[in-house]
Amino acid sequence: MNIDFSKYTVKELHEACISIDDCAYPERAIEIYQRLKAFGERVTSFRSELKEKPMGLKLSFLWWSLISYEIFNQFFV
Repeated sequence: MNIDFSKYTVKELHEACISIDDCAYPERAIEIYQRLKAFGERVTSFRSELKEKPMGLKLSFLWWSLISYEIFNQFFV
């Protein structure tokens, strides 16, 4: 089942960010993160961080790749 996050408001995206199981649905978590960033919002945490469990390896790699990409573009492009 695909969720269309493009119709979500900023508030709904923040709620989804907190409630999504990012270890089970890393692609959805990343899409939520990207949509919040497109709105100029700051993403502080996902559900796995709130529960103090380690992120899945796939999500961890993708998460740090996105952050590295943003930092690179901010300072070097």
